[in-house]
Amino acid sequence: MLVPRRFIRRGGVLLAAVVVWALLMANQAVVPWGKPSWAAGLGEAGAAVDRDFARQHNEKPGNLTLHIVAHSHSDIGWNYSFGQYYRSWVRHVLRNVVAALWMDRTRKFTWGDIAFLDMWMDDEGDRANGVLPGSAAELTWRAALGELIGRGQWEIVGGTYVSPDEGLTTWWAHNAIVDVGRRFVAHELNTTTRVGWQIDPFGHAHVTPHLLANAGFDALLMGRMDYRTRFEFAAHGDYEFLWQAPYSQAPPLLTHYLSKGYAAPNAHFDFDNTATCNAAALLDELVRFARTQTRQYPGHGHVLVMMGDDFRYANASWAFTCLDRILDESRSLQSRTHAWRDMTLKYSTPSEYLAAIRPHLAQIDGRLTFNGHKEGRKEGSGQRQLRLHRGDFYPYQDKSYEQYWSGLYTSRPVLKRLVRSAEQAVQHVEALVAMARVRQSRFSGDDKEAASAAEWDVLERGLEYSRKQVAIGYHHDAVTGTCSRSAAEDYEVRLRAARRVAMHVGQHALRLSLAESNGSAAGRMEREIENAKTVEKVAPGYNTADNNDDDNDNNSHLAVADVAQPAVVAVTNAHHLSARNQTVRLRVPTLDAALVDAVTHRAVDTVAVRPALDDSGFVVDFVARNVPPLGWRYFVLANETAAVRKHGKVAMLRDARSAVASSGPLLTEAELEKDGMRVHLTLDRDSSAVRMEIQRGTDHSEVVVHQLRQYFVNPRVQSSGAYIMHSFMLMYAIVFYVFGGGLCAGLCAAVVVAARRRRIQPDKAAAALRSPPMALLLGAAVGLALVYYVEQVASIAALNQWAGGSALSSAGLAAVALAVGYVSATVLGARARLCVFFIYGAAAAVVAVLFGAPTWQSRPLAVDGARIGGFRVETGGAVCDTASVSVGNSASVVYRLCAGQSNVVEISVRVEAETDREIVAHFALPDSDMLPRQCAFDMFDGVGVVRRQYQRWTPVPGNYYPAVSHVALASGRLALHSRQATGATCVAANTLEVGMHRSLSANDYRGLDQPLVDDSVATVTHFIDIGDGVSPADSGPLANVALNAPALAFLMTAFGDGDVNGPAIDALLVEHSGLGAAGEDASGAVGLGCVRFVGIQHQRQQSNSSSKSGNSLDIYARVQLLSGDPRCVDEHGSGIVNLQGLLAIGPQQRVDVYSAEPGDWTIGAWQRQRSERMVGNNHTRLVLGEQSLHRFSIAPR
Repeated sequence: MLVPRRFIRRGGVLLAAVVVWALLMANQAVVPWGKPSWAAGLGEAGAAVDRDFARQHNEKPGNLTLHIVAHSHSDIGWNYSFGQYYRSWVRHVLRNVVAALWMDRTRKFTWGDIAFLDMWMDDEGDRANGVLPGSAAELTWRAALGELIGRGQWEIVGGTYVSPDEGLTTWWAHNAIVDVGRRFVAHELNTTTRVGWQIDPFGHAHVTPHLLANAGFDALLMGRMDYRTRFEFAAHGDYEFLWQAPYSQAPPLLTHYLSKGYAAPNAHFDFDNTATCNAAALLDELVRFARTQTRQYPGHGHVLVMMGDDFRYANASWAFTCLDRILDESRSLQSRTHAWRDMTLKYSTPSEYLAAIRPHLAQIDGRLTFNGHKEGRKEGSGQRQLRLHRGDFYPYQDKSYEQYWSGLYTSRPVLKRLVRSAEQAVQHVEALVAMARVRQSRFSGDDKEAASAAEWDVLERGLEYSRKQVAIGYHHDAVTGTCSRSAAEDYEVRLRAARRVAMHVGQHALRLSLAESNGSAAGRMEREIENAKTVEKVAPGYNTADNNDDDNDNNSHLAVADVAQPAVVAVTNAHHLSARNQTVRLRVPTLDAALVDAVTHRAVDTVAVRPALDDSGFVVDFVARNVPPLGWRYFVLANETAAVRKHGKVAMLRDARSAVASSGPLLTEAELEKDGMRVHLTLDRDSSAVRMEIQRGTDHSEVVVHQLRQYFVNPRVQSSGAYIMHSFMLMYAIVFYVFGGGLCAGLCAAVVVAARRRRIQPDKAAAALRSPPMALLLGAAVGLALVYYVEQVASIAALNQWAGGSALSSAGLAAVALAVGYVSATVLGARARLCVFFIYGAAAAVVAVLFGAPTWQSRPLAVDGARIGGFRVETGGAVCDTASVSVGNSASVVYRLCAGQSNVVEISVRVEAETDREIVAHFALPDSDMLPRQCAFDMFDGVGVVRRQYQRWTPVPGNYYPAVSHVALASGRLALHSRQATGATCVAANTLEVGMHRSLSANDYRGLDQPLVDDSVATVTHFIDIGDGVSPADSGPLANVALNAPALAFLMTAFGDGDVNGPAIDALLVEHSGLGAAGEDASGAVGLGCVRFVGIQHQRQQSNSSSKSGNSLDIYARVQLLSGDPRCVDEHGSGIVNLQGLLAIGPQQRVDVYSAEPGDWTIGAWQRQRSERMVGNNHTRLVLGEQSLHRFSIAPR
């Protein structure tokens, strides 16, 4: 033989070992048989197939009805901006579909993108259409659309103004998006919907069924599941199931998963892009498609066929003509062919489909509700009930091998922060407007308040505009950052306009609450608000959460141009139900002025001043203390002469105690202290980490290590983009393939060489070392060293070269691996059997460390000691102590401890992502483990706290989850509150990791037509909460809600015809700085600090009666219980809320409180369908996390 048999035997064993190595490294399901249920525990599985699951299909129905749902999905802003999509596509789709439906009353169409309808109605709604036949051409587009809706040909679904991203949207925003959408379709088109329509978001959250079930929806159509869950549901026929949040008291929501997404069955039905229509062939394709669907759903015999896609039906006439031919062909076959008698095709809508399946579902499952009523289950049904799903659908993964859509949790952080800032302003101002109107009614009298109704209407319209822009900002292609640069810029323009308009509305509301009005200022107000929508100018107020160190950012302070005339600063706390302290920033031209509290007539004592960075004026920080709940507090800024004349001897700003900045060399340690809380910072230059020793009070402390880290992406290997996050494992796998191949080649070479030399057997001592256990250990050591070198030592340039794909680029690594393999085999005596054990040990070590030490997959943002700065410290000031440090060339971190905010440590990071980097922040307790135990962490989604678990054998991106604003260790020792939405995980025990910034040069090809190259400098702020040592750090969402409900500050330079120096204004400022009863605990009632408003709106009700009591001011508000603290709930775990105590009612007024019946808590939409009951003694009972809608009717006694 050319090759001796012993070589073949030894080589065969080695070859088998190499195959095992390849299987472990590829981590793919390549075996031809089905995988057992435990296989997923071995690691990241390949694409699941039908054989992977034990089937439990529903029975095939006898008759089959195909519901053809024609629709067009139109993203608000994606590859193009909102306006560009409307002008280029959507306007034509809407026009042409109306014309096509008008030609045939059997045709039907479904639409879910309400924001585009709003834009169309504003643009062309009141114009004659000019295209419909006969006299119908005189109808306006609004009237024509309304006629089609009335006929049942055009169905509006979803009810939400936009389709939001479910995981990154706050609870207030979720509710507001439903409010705005339903108000629009009710007021403009006289309709509503009970069908949810979330067909495109990138995962689905717990809050969705909770929100929709409580807002009166009967069902939800959803479009995405991760591929593993999708196969599991299909194998059991569970594509229609019941969905309920784990914390929800609401009934479960019927949910229909679209098995093929929202697109048509295949490209042959894309009528906008095909000119042929073979009705018989298309009908056959539809029938084949329908038969594949029947067993994936309960056996009711109805198949929902989505007939549309993105921006389709621009050629609506041709599309409906072809669909007509298909339906005609089916009717013809049905009349002529016996085989077709059990098959029916028809135009349909989601509501019609749900009505058709309702009898069957009610028969097999009595948990369903329709129109708010539960259907009783009929006896005698042998079918199993629907699946009840109580989880969510995150993270979304459409393919195997690390294709997790968790990158979008971090993409475009600047846009994410702007969305939250605008939302905070709008949320606050809507409460401010309602409270200001209550205040005007209280102090000015009901008749005078009613006289200003025109002005209040102007403010409400401006506020609705801002709500709509915030809703657009939460679209699933906006807040996620999965949009083009031009679309992102358009979103930013809209959000800044929303914030400006809200500030103007808030300022005018404060003025109306102070002064009497006859409505004459309505025109001027409207012009000012319209101007604020388009003109970039300094707003009259700002969000105090936007305080930053950029003195040229007009959104981070109030700018006072001149103190010659006194100016009034209003600090508002209108949507928070506890008194608060808040830091406010002013920019003033001189320090020869005093800042006086209008209530106490004393100078504000907690003030810090510094020169502006551009040397033009000064920056003044002061703490507004005890700003009342649901109210505001006024402060007067006046020059020395005016201040002394009005208030006597008061302290000037020039006398304020300012912080002292450190000088000389940069420090490696810093000490911050405020209000009994102390933080000692120590810089570790080797790891670029900062060790924080946090002391809260006298007996509770914790050590937290903060570090900025980065993941690397090779665009030639991994297509990371706006959607997908990679933890670099694929590159590592390629490197390991190269190294593993060279290693195996070296082992084989050593075995072959030794066999040819016919070496003498080693002595007994050597034989003892050359044993299988020693071979395993040696292989494990080599594998461990390889992983550590690749993940933590090798340069990124080298890794990119090794994974470049060409043999030449990998030759150097292969040569080293061959040498290592040869030497290792020599140490083992060149025995094939021991070499096999060596390979087993190396492969096991590689896999174990890859999945068992995820912290190794990222590296510190700065690892070169020369590039890490030290601390610059400013301490001793009255307001804040700060320590700042530079991390590498792309980030700077400010640690801040402020008066009035002494329970948390603020960390503000300005960071720029280098190309092909994922920047993350690491927060670790000192007893964190490199090899993680099962790490559990909690997330507050606005309703309840959801427990997450790190899955050891899933890659890091598959363990990232969307965090709205809060993530905490399950132990309660550490919680993080964020100023913006992000992604978070727990990569090691007692460690939290959150996304910060990312920029990627490759495209992941999930629809966006460009890579995510984001060179912006983002400011990301977190607050560290270590609890108080008694209750856990996340003892409730109260702290999170408080931090994300910051005060607003307004500059009030004039009050109508009044003089800001006059005694009348002085009296008003004092009287209007408090709300009296609001915020006080009523007897036997829950502390109002334990609840919050989730949406509030005012409405003046006019009566036909001529008596004064015929008019009332109605305040609609959703009230939510936030805390399970014993001070907030009774022995049954519920809170008793004194609803009347939420508002400050004057002695000349009475208030009646009504509670909306369960089933719809939407504010301001379709009110005539709502049933209410009067709340006895104005008290109501709330369950933790739940909210209820109330109407406060305020009228003269």
